[in-house]
Amino acid sequence: MTQKHLILTCMKNEGPYILEWVAYHMSIGFDHFLVYINDCEDGTDKILRRLANMGIVTLRHNPAREGARASHQVRAYRKSTKEQIYKDHDWVAVIDADEFVNIHAGSGNIRDLTAAAPDAKCISLAWRLFGSADVTAFHDGFLTETLRRAAPEHCPEPTQAWGFKSIHRTDAVDIVGCHRPKSVPNDDWAALNWAGPAGTPMPESYFKNSWRMNRKTISYDLGQINHYAVRTRESFLLKSARGRAFGEGIRGADYWEDMNRNETYDVSIQPKLGAMKDIYEDLVCDPKLGRLHDRAVQWHRDQILAVMETDTGRALMEAITPSLDLFPGLRKRVAA
Repeated sequence: MTQKHLILTCMKNEGPYILEWVAYHMSIGFDHFLVYINDCEDGTDKILRRLANMGIVTLRHNPAREGARASHQVRAYRKSTKEQIYKDHDWVAVIDADEFVNIHAGSGNIRDLTAAAPDAKCISLAWRLFGSADVTAFHDGFLTETLRRAAPEHCPEPTQAWGFKSIHRTDAVDIVGCHRPKSVPNDDWAALNWAGPAGTPMPESYFKNSWRMNRKTISYDLGQINHYAVRTRESFLLKSARGRAFGEGIRGADYWEDMNRNETYDVSIQPKLGAMKDIYEDLVCDPKLGRLHDRAVQWHRDQILAVMETDTGRALMEAITPSLDLFPGLRKRVAA
């Protein structure tokens, strides 16, 4: 019996990036998407509603409630396991709209990943941070094709560089977390047979709260999560202006400094993009979906211009456009 794979995510104002992200993950074997949204202004909700009408997405609204203490993501993850669409799938990957599951095992299909660790009920892959590649302009193109510069494989700093994301059996986890399962039945973590990115068991020290790899567990053998955290300078400018999913305030020049990693080329995802583009063309050729995508792109262009007219926007753009941009962290080392 063929197993079914789901992606669980939260989105806000990701309109220009949705079709590439959906098409790519469909191309590597994911069957469906469960998406929670809140406070969208750029048409993200309309794009996802159209995808829902096409049977590709299950869309849920997740607005803030007065007095709610949990973040949008936490509330969504708590709700997700009660959804029938969640229960109807064998595996679920919990990733964000700026993350792409890049599998190295086999032919790069999601089923190759689960086959590579056949006893595991949870598999975690490490982030690979991708920088701006010195691209300034927001543009309507494929991020996965444009942004080919990344952090080196051995990159213990910043802390996020060895963060990981997980795919788990839907019947093996009670509470879903952003990076890893938060709770398992009967607190029996051994029964999870949790595998790391080398296909080997994760140490018991990870069972409770760890969310990043260390020197002993880091590997990219089975795959990686391509994390396009900053995208281009203009994209980052708008992302900073709208704040963070966890409600922790804006991301500024320090975040850019940490996450804009461009030391090495990583083209491991490129062979998969042909299949992605075929699906993307089918999606964007849908008249309604194509129009909604174009409107989202224009909204982002307009908002970037508006942010650039503010003192804060101009200051941030100046701060993230130094001559040493391709060597993040070097300014700090030079200054020291």
